[in-house]
Amino acid sequence: MGRIDRRLIDRLKIKRESPRPPTRTVEVWGGIEEEIPVLNDPTYQAERMQYHLWLSKQQASVIASAITILDEDEVDWKELTELADLGLVIPSPGVGFLTYLLSEQDRANVVELVLYQSTVTARGIEEAEKAYGVIWQERPIAAWRVPGAPTEFSREFEARRVARAYGYNWPGFCRLTGPEQSAEVAHFRLSNKLAWLEADYGRKRT
Repeated sequence: MGRIDRRLIDRLKIKRESPRPPTRTVEVWGGIEEEIPVLNDPTYQAERMQYHLWLSKQQASVIASAITILDEDEVDWKELTELADLGLVIPSPGVGFLTYLLSEQDRANVVELVLYQSTVTARGIEEAEKAYGVIWQERPIAAWRVPGAPTEFSREFEARRVARAYGYNWPGFCRLTGPEQSAEVAHFRLSNKLAWLEADYGRKRT
């Protein structure tokens, strides 16, 4: 199993937007009304199922490109042959292997490993934080909570901020291995947190 260009993974998320549930207005308290999602709406449920089926197929195609079957003679392709005879279109042996021949747990393990090798992951961040070993007042700095701005952003946005801050162009950053990308993001996060803690410590001492 190899790695893939993280841009393929990032593009999947914007290729097709996840369906949004309808809402209804309810009175919360004191006459204040609030819009809440209707998650059991039949149309929404059907759209959500179709979306996840589509996303699963798209992900399989992307992840399968990182899989090389070294000895196809060792694989029992009988099930795929039977599915093809029933009219199922299987775009590549890798997609068929990943989607239909692996157990659910093995498939999850394959996906996790390919993502780990290709992009920023929680596992990669955790490994980098341990390797850096930054301690503040006898606790790992990652364990400290610091106040932040009330903002939200995607992982891709954060990774692009890190790339610019550390002098990469985006294609260059994407050529890094997943663990290297994670290490840069972890360094950026820890550096920002350490800078705030040091500044706050200095303010309290003056």
